[in-house]
Amino acid sequence: MGNWKNVEELEEYITLDELEHIIKAIRDKEERANRFTAALKGIDLDEGAGNVEGAQDKIEEIKRRIQAKSEGKSAEQIEMREFGLDMEEG
Repeated sequence: MGNWKNVEELEEYITLDELEHIIKAIRDKEERANRFTAALKGIDLDEGAGNVEGAQDKIEEIKRRIQAKSEGKSAEQIEMREFGLDMEEG
């Protein structure tokens, strides 16, 4: 239980910093247990971690297309403008 005599004393005197450390430790313990269970089942929890960057790139591409359509320009023109280059179609 730590430095506290009972739960009531714990609730009354715990600091926010101590509470944050306790919660982080519990979350870390749960994550380790979940990863172990997943590994036993042959599941790789880190398999999709690289997809986040790809998703961000896709979102940026969609934003450029929407902006281009609203301005009556091509997506390439918008992309070039982001790099500081003006491009005219002729």
